[in-house]
Amino acid sequence: MDGIDIPLWNDEGGTLAPDPVTLSGPMPRAVRRGLPLFNPPALATASAVQRRVAADLGLAFWDWRARQGGACSAVRWMQAGLMGPDFIHYSPSGGAEVARLLLADLDAARFYTGDWHEIAFRPNWATDGCVAGITRYTPKDKPTEVGVRDSCREKTLDGNEKVVEGTGYILDPPASAKIRVDYFPFISRETWVAALADDYSWFISVTPDFGEVNIFTRNPQPGEKLISDLTAKVKAWGYDTSLLVFPVQPPN
Repeated sequence: MDGIDIPLWNDEGGTLAPDPVTLSGPMPRAVRRGLPLFNPPALATASAVQRRVAADLGLAFWDWRARQGGACSAVRWMQAGLMGPDFIHYSPSGGAEVARLLLADLDAARFYTGDWHEIAFRPNWATDGCVAGITRYTPKDKPTEVGVRDSCREKTLDGNEKVVEGTGYILDPPASAKIRVDYFPFISRETWVAALADDYSWFISVTPDFGEVNIFTRNPQPGEKLISDLTAKVKAWGYDTSLLVFPVQPPN
């Protein structure tokens, strides 16, 4: 495989724009052999060592691309944690595709306030049996801190309310798309905003290892079309959407 077609995303004047190119020249053997490691469906079972190797190979790939004369924005993004090398995968034609998974640049004051309804999630021990999940953000005095209240109902809309509260710390101002929430001593959770509506009506978050994904909307009843569109977006990133749970939501 001496040449491959890859949709690349370069930084042009501070905005992201598609830049499809064809790369030519010999690929390093390690990179050529490593590309299968970037198959997103394998993320759930990948070991820490496999992830580290995948990251190293991803950086090697983009370094090779830069030596071929191409722009190297992507390597900076991966080094900064803005794009996961795990999202490189084979296309049906045998080439490689880079699926864009970039953090949104958001208005923290607008985003981190009020209620967000959890429309879909990958279940875990904390969300077992949860319906009508809500994450409520409350601004604090420091611009990089926010109060967080996560709640849901047990099994039905009339079920007992489960609540956990914590303090969120925005990790990447001014972009403000990464947040770590400390709930109790030694218990915290970090998430990244991977996609955000222009009107701030919905967003999709992922964990740094891309193992979990959540869909949130401002409206508890966003409509079947929007839910379908957002699910398709998640699937396009390589997630197995059959593992998503779509819990019952309260009326508007």
